[in-house]
Amino acid sequence: IQSTDVSASASRLPPDSSPASEAIAGVIKAVKSLMPHMVGVFQAGRYTRGCFIEPHDDLAFKHIRDEASGETRRFRREIAVIVYFTKNWSEDLGGCFLDHTTGICHSPEFNTLVAFQVPRLHEVTKMLTSRNRFSIFGWFFSPAPLEDPPRSLKLKGSAGKAKRSKNKKRKQMGASDKSKQSKLSL
Repeated sequence: IQSTDVSASASRLPPDSSPASEAIAGVIKAVKSLMPHMVGVFQAGRYTRGCFIEPHDDLAFKHIRDEASGETRRFRREIAVIVYFTKNWSEDLGGCFLDHTTGICHSPEFNTLVAFQVPRLHEVTKMLTSRNRFSIFGWFFSPAPLEDPPRSLKLKGSAGKAKRSKNKKRKQMGASDKSKQSKLSL
């Protein structure tokens, strides 16, 4: 996946920006207007053949500078949003949003939007076509505490030992086969 950060508003684009950059900034401004009381950070993405995103839940934290006060605060992803821009798309081309909570596979059809509360387990299926798939994706953030909430999974019994041993072995061997595949972890 190739992505471009276009989180700036249209008024902050460089003077030599392209019409495409201006259009993307306009869409981002429109998406941000859906939740004006929250901080929104969005970017444009292009998926190509073989690209996918492994299952993940989008939970993350980010330090964001308040332009008015100059103060940097810690924020948490609250709502994820994806807007799709490729015409004539169908599920058999891949690149679909698979929601593990419901089992529903959303085809990235032109001019559609998917939004969900974070955390939520999901993935993007492997792209099976040479066509590019374009989207704008990102998150609305809310203020977060200074400390991360605990996310550790306590494994019990021999199954837990086997899982920890397997992960330790992967770290010792270096990159796993998964890292050789084209992906973006969000």
